[in-house]
Amino acid sequence: MGEPKKKIGLMSVIATSTGLIVATSCLLTLGQGAGAIGATFIFSMMIACILNMMAFASLCELNSLMPNLRGGMGQYTYAALGALPAVICIFGGYVTTNCFTSSTEVSMCGIVFEEFFSWGVPPFVVGIIIILFLGIVNLLGIDIFARVQNVVAWTLLGSLLVLGVIGIMGKGMGVQVEQPLVEAGDIGSVLAVVPMAFWLFIGMDQVIPMAGEIKNPKKNLPLGIFLGLGIVFVLMVVMVFGFHNYVPWAELGSADSPHIIYGVQILGQGGIVWMGIVAILAAISTVNVVIGAISRIMEGMAQTGLVPAIFAKRNSKNMPFAGIILMMSGLILVLCIFQAADAEGLIILILTGCTFWMISFVISHVNVLVLRKRMPDAPRSFKLPFGPVIPVVGIIGMIWMIVNIDPDPDFRMIIWRTVIIAMILYVAYAILWIKLKMKRPLFHLMPVAKIMQIQKEFEDKNDAEWKAKLAARAEAKPGGESAGKG
Repeated sequence: MGEPKKKIGLMSVIATSTGLIVATSCLLTLGQGAGAIGATFIFSMMIACILNMMAFASLCELNSLMPNLRGGMGQYTYAALGALPAVICIFGGYVTTNCFTSSTEVSMCGIVFEEFFSWGVPPFVVGIIIILFLGIVNLLGIDIFARVQNVVAWTLLGSLLVLGVIGIMGKGMGVQVEQPLVEAGDIGSVLAVVPMAFWLFIGMDQVIPMAGEIKNPKKNLPLGIFLGLGIVFVLMVVMVFGFHNYVPWAELGSADSPHIIYGVQILGQGGIVWMGIVAILAAISTVNVVIGAISRIMEGMAQTGLVPAIFAKRNSKNMPFAGIILMMSGLILVLCIFQAADAEGLIILILTGCTFWMISFVISHVNVLVLRKRMPDAPRSFKLPFGPVIPVVGIIGMIWMIVNIDPDPDFRMIIWRTVIIAMILYVAYAILWIKLKMKRPLFHLMPVAKIMQIQKEFEDKNDAEWKAKLAARAEAKPGGESAGKG
């Protein structure tokens, strides 16, 4: 038989990647950043977008060297830097990051419910209900949102464009405000909110494991990611100018739901309903993708022995149940600890997640440099130009943002403390697991070819077992093959 037909084209790559990053939490950080310095936040976004392009370019090169790995960054790092950094990368760069970021989404969804119904239920309780529902959906193998992912993504992108254009043209239902275009234009102010702007563009790495299903991935994967980043940047610029005409900068910067305020100014009470629906769909879509994606990444890590073998096992619905349960537990734990119900709490969640993501991007850049040195002649369908320049500049940029993650020293210390505590726990787990269970050196390297061979063997075994189960069920049904015998 020939290779399975690949159905994901360039437009779907763009829709999938942007659909994972354009969410209601992005509108919060957009409002906070624009509210702090005005339209000059556009320059902060430009710097953040370029740094994200560098990071995703490194990930595209790693994927071209080791295509279609379930464990993603964890397996890239295992081949480049060793077992200890790989474990830290997977828990810090994927599990914890997505726990914080997805918790922000469901918290904002809970805030929308509160503004709609005023029912007195804390936003984090609504978030827990959503997480439990989506966790059960994933455990049952009911991917009810996958078919509408593109529809949701393009609807969200289209709605932002329409709302922004209406605001720029001054055609909204509310009264326009008179205010300066720029609140702060000095370079220090612009740089201070770059980490906040960084949040507007992260998340596109989730589309990279789909490379095996993409038409002409050598071209369409990096092109789709870079076009997606460009589209998001243009949309956010349009929204900033729309904000300027209808929402005072100070009010925008202090609002828990700036998108709701702006929606009312543009569409009246209908804006509340529209933006509320968008927020709910975005939260459901994001968390559903995160639970499904991280469980499969943990499955890939278990295949190479870096996490317990239970993460590689599947339930009767052929789903990696341990990873799904881990993500449900992690998301609920973060929600219960932080219980973010206002703009300050949500920003702490967002910037903490950003910090973990930045650390993983530093590691991805280092992986590129190390694997180029170790495997200079290995085939790569995508390779960064200009030698080591882009990875090195990307590393410097990420470290600078981590050090300056928030202008407020108190917030900065909360974020750093959370990250440090988590990293200490991950290092402790990694040392114990690698030394006692794997019985390997902490920086044991697994060759690229072996990692890919192990995954293929696991995939073949799981596929064979699943087909056997389906055949057995078919025979056991009334009217099946076994029922028709004798």
